[in-house]
Amino acid sequence: MSNDQGPATCVAGPLTLRARWQAIPAVWRGTLYGAFAALCYSFTNAGLRQVATRTDLEWACWVAGWKVIPTAVAGMTLMGVMMWQGRAVWPPAGILWTLVANGLLMQFLGNVLFQFGLSRAGLALSVPLCFASLIIMSALLGRLVLGDAIRPRTVLAMGLLILAVVLLSQGTRAATQPGAVSWVDAVWGAAAACGSGIGFSISGVVIRRSLRQGITISVVLGISATVGILPLLLAVGRVGWTPLADVLSPANQFALLSAGVLNAIGFFSVSEALRHLPVVRVNLINASQAALGGLMGVLMFHEAPSWWLATGTIVTISSLIVLGTQDEST
Repeated sequence: MSNDQGPATCVAGPLTLRARWQAIPAVWRGTLYGAFAALCYSFTNAGLRQVATRTDLEWACWVAGWKVIPTAVAGMTLMGVMMWQGRAVWPPAGILWTLVANGLLMQFLGNVLFQFGLSRAGLALSVPLCFASLIIMSALLGRLVLGDAIRPRTVLAMGLLILAVVLLSQGTRAATQPGAVSWVDAVWGAAAACGSGIGFSISGVVIRRSLRQGITISVVLGISATVGILPLLLAVGRVGWTPLADVLSPANQFALLSAGVLNAIGFFSVSEALRHLPVVRVNLINASQAALGGLMGVLMFHEAPSWWLATGTIVTISSLIVLGTQDEST
């Protein structure tokens, strides 16, 4: 009787989609998440520009509040699922209050100012200006708070971005439509767009630090986004529901809803990118919105093109190329 059973074989089943995704190097996964977030945010900005029909601060608070509701609903729903599964949800008190403060800062210094900038300076200028200040501040804060290195190429790119801010600010006069807001109002809008970049950069650092501390994305976004509904409540308390709601046509209601949903998807995607990449590199990937924002502003909303705008956008993209070709291992 023969005991020869031949060589043992192990037949591996086909890799699941999740396993294939996890097999991709982390740096490439982070890059793909960041690129997808940039695409979502670009269409979000187009929707927000569609509803930028008023230039007052209450309207900016109203729109910013509605924009964040889908993110809050998604985050809180996932937190509820985690609680139902018996998993720990609520972070320590110190981190919890940090996330609450982050939500307020992200909304008032980030989203509200950005919406205010859209209504004054337009899409073609607001997006590049926002990202110019965002990348500069994220590089500095990443170094000071997270210990991320600032390399010579980073300094060069930041210099290019400062130049881009100057060029795009000069383009404010050309991009202001006749009979619309005054040039002074447009300058205020450009300043608001730059301020929003600072707010978003601080928020990005807080999110990355929270993820490093083991807090899940659902908890980070659920808490921050829920607190972010406050501007909407303040706007309603100041001028009432009807004067704000009646301004939105059915088309604008759809645009605002779409912007909120795409913002939620982009928010989760960019937070996942922050798990794998430094803050400044994630924001550099997101800076592709500068070119998309300018293109959408001119083609979709008939914002006046100018040589200042074209040159400023080219300089912004050049800074992205400088940092994008940087070797992280050196």
